[in-house]
Amino acid sequence: MRCMITVVSLAGIFLTGCTAVIRPTVSRSEFLIDEAKIPASVAFHATDKLKNYSGEHFDWWCDATKYKMELGPVTIDWFNYALESKFSNVFLAYGAPTFPYTRDVDFVVTPEFTSFKSGGPVVVKLEKYWVELGMNVTIQDRNGQILETLQLKEKGARAGTIGVNPGVHLYPEICRLAIKSLVNKTIDKIVALNDKR
Repeated sequence: MRCMITVVSLAGIFLTGCTAVIRPTVSRSEFLIDEAKIPASVAFHATDKLKNYSGEHFDWWCDATKYKMELGPVTIDWFNYALESKFSNVFLAYGAPTFPYTRDVDFVVTPEFTSFKSGGPVVVKLEKYWVELGMNVTIQDRNGQILETLQLKEKGARAGTIGVNPGVHLYPEICRLAIKSLVNKTIDKIVALNDKR
């Protein structure tokens, strides 16, 4: 967390605050499962927009803190690890895909964040902290034909705690919950499309 003093004058009232940079993480070990993988090849594309995505929330009431949530890297890792745990062949590529695809793959998956909303306590710190993430996921075949376009919106939430800047400890897990739901719904759709082949 880095503090940045911000002074705002409003009718003689001066407010100071800090900026807390939230960088959720995920480990490949969280996806180690003892089950047969689905025999399908999936290319996952992480665009610059996804890689650099972040959202901001200013908690002016309880914490006087601006939270900057850097969500791109953890989202890329989560998609990559989850896909690897489910399908026999997974390829991670950076940038938008071009077609016809150079690799012999069954699915090309390109997610993009579309919205970010967040909130925290209004009266007391025990109230919920929450994040809502919107995402579009385009699933194509190797020739570029769109098989599915998912329009997703998922939310993560946790009850607040007493202490200084509880959001610093709560927002990473809250973001993880929302990202997990986005990825799981995407994988469920890929599995369903694969079953129809």
